[in-house]
Formats: sequence, C-alpha cells, structure tokens
Amino acid sequence: MTDLGVLTFHNNENRGAILQAYGVCRLLSEVFDANAEVVEYRTKSKENSRKRSLVANKKPWTIPDQIRDRRIVEKFFKTQLPTSENSTVTDNHRAAVDWLRERNYDGLVTGSDEIWKINEKKRTGIQGLVSPTRPFPNLYFLDDALSGVKFSYAASANKTDLDTLSTDTVETFRRHLNAYDYISVRDRHTKELIKKLDVGNVTQVPDPTLMIEIPTQSVRSVLREHGVDLDEPILNFHGPVNPIFERICNKYRERGYQIVTTRTSPYADIEMRGVVDPFEYYSLYEHFDMVVTNSLHSSIFSIRHGTPFATIDTSPIYKHIESKTYSLLHDFDMLYRHIDAVDGDVSEFFEKRDALETKPDETNIQNRIDELQKRGYEFLDRVSESL
Repeated sequence: MTDLGVLTFHNNENRGAILQAYGVCRLLSEVFDANAEVVEYRTKSKENSRKRSLVANKKPWTIPDQIRDRRIVEKFFKTQLPTSENSTVTDNHRAAVDWLRERNYDGLVTGSDEIWKINEKKRTGIQGLVSPTRPFPNLYFLDDALSGVKFSYAASANKTDLDTLSTDTVETFRRHLNAYDYISVRDRHTKELIKKLDVGNVTQVPDPTLMIEIPTQSVRSVLREHGVDLDEPILNFHGPVNPIFERICNKYRERGYQIVTTRTSPYADIEMRGVVDPFEYYSLYEHFDMVVTNSLHSSIFSIRHGTPFATIDTSPIYKHIESKTYSLLHDFDMLYRHIDAVDGDVSEFFEKRDALETKPDETNIQNRIDELQKRGYEFLDRVSESL
C-alpha cells in the first residue's frame, strides 16, 4: 500500500486548521487507497512560541481554559488524526530534509492551509518571542533533495506579496516549487502568484473540508450547559479585536441576540474555549442563526450548514491582494456575503443586513460543492498516474 506523508499546520488549537488536516488525510486515503498521515514536523520557532503563549498570557485567568483546550485537541490528534510515529522539531532546513528522507514515503503532500505564506520582516521584541515568523525555507515548501512523488493539495500563499520579497527569496521560492511534480492551490491569489513564478501547471482545488463529509455530533446539551438559550437567536462571532466587530456585536445584542464565540472575545456574552472538540465545533454551526467572521473555515462551515453569514475582511494587506475568503465566496457565487471593511467602513454590512440574514440557497450550495469536488478529484486522478 502507498505511504503518503502530509505536511501541514496541524499542531494548534484552531479547529479549522485541524479539520483541514483531518480532511486531507481522509481524502488521500480514500482516493489512493493509501496510508496517509500527518508528518510530525514542527519548526522550533513556532513550537517555542506555542509554549510561550501560555506563560505570556495577558489574561492569566483564562489559562485553565487554554489548558483544557489543548487537552481536547491532543485527544483528537490521538484518536482521529493519523500522525507519524517519529517527529522532529527544528529550524534547520537541511536537518529537516535529512530526517524526512529517512521516512521513505512514496509520496509527499503539502497543504492545505497558508503553508506558503512568506513574511521577510522579522518580528522583534515581545512579539518576536511570542509569535516569531517561521524560517524560510522549511519543509512546507519541500525540497529537490526529497524523493517520491511530490505534490501540493489546496496550498495557500494568502497575504504573500512577491513585490515585497527580495530577489533571493523569490528565487528560493521558485526553486522549491520546481521540485513539485504536481501543484494545486486553494485560492485565486495563490494561483496567480504561482503563475508569476512560472513553475508549471497549477490547478485551483477546494479546501479539503469541502471534499469530505465531516462527522457531526449532538451539541444541544453542550450549548445549554454553557448558558446558551436555544429558543433565542444566536450570533456566532469569529474575528479579531476590532471596533468594526465590536459595533456589529453590540447591534445584534441590542436586537436580542446571544453573542457566542468558540474562542475568547471581549465582544461575546458566552465564550466556549476549551469546551468542544473539532467535530463538535463543526456541528455548532447548525444551531447558529447568524455568523459574523473573518475566517475561511468559519465561512465554509456556515455554507455547509446553510447558516446565514457575513465574511468581513479588515486586514490592510487586502487593499491590493485578493483575500482567501473573497476567493471562496467567488467560487460559491456568494460575493454579496463578502464585506470589504479594510478602510474601517462597515456601512455595507448594515445596508445588506437583511439579505445577509437570509439562509443561503442550499440547492445552489450543493451544485457548487459538486463542481468543486469534481475539480479536486480530477487533479488527484492526475497525481494517481505517478503514484
């Protein structure tokens, strides 16, 4: 049987990231009748920052929730996510390549997630300690010294701007991509970026959470236990600290909505960090009456449950780069649910609120998912010829 090693961002508490890793492994296992597992590779800089974040927490009273959250995802890793027995933690790319070569995988897969995001600006001070940038290059870009069939599935370079990178970095990026046998990406920005690098054919495919059926769980009792009244309207908020989101949450609270977040937020009435595992998190979207988010996977899970939602971009980088969420909603013909608030103006949201609170057309959603899945399977069929 074929052995596939998957390199992706999985070692965190982000439920969307965990479910995309789960989705990649399950998808590849089914399509190729293979043993697909997440390679337990971690960069030292990011692994240290994950540990420091607990100590450097500005809200020490939330540490117990953090610990519970970590235990929940670690249990999920052990029971639901196939991972390699051997692991390595290093910022040394050559050492990482040598370690991976010894694993003797028949094929290596990178993706999905923002594995090709490059930021040359080194973070300094406290930010540099708590959240340093990953070294470049790293194994998420693979290497020409690695053997076996090499391909990406739904990789993303969201926020990467070639015009801001040095010539050496761009050439290194190009050299690593040339080591791939097949390249597929998740969003239109990454597709155009790869074309600019002129490294061969590139295919846009859907996120793995759109390629598989994610198991659902009953979560009604969990919601009730944490103070959510299922007979009253619920707004799920998933976004950063930003006056735009504060204003939106306040307006919904005035209308009688309960503001629920699965993370922590000063704008929420009920926080559910350290409560649900990834499958339960996905299942929560069935019970939300409205979702306001800046997250790709939060948008996907709303779409899959037919839940009304609005996706709001606020990052300045999106002034001149198309966002991954814009690309997603373009694919689903749902750009009316995308709100550009990069300039701090969220009036568009309130102007379109009635339409945003309407349930999406589930027939259209299923038709779009079928079309996207066909594109994903066609790409994997080409890879199978080499495997």
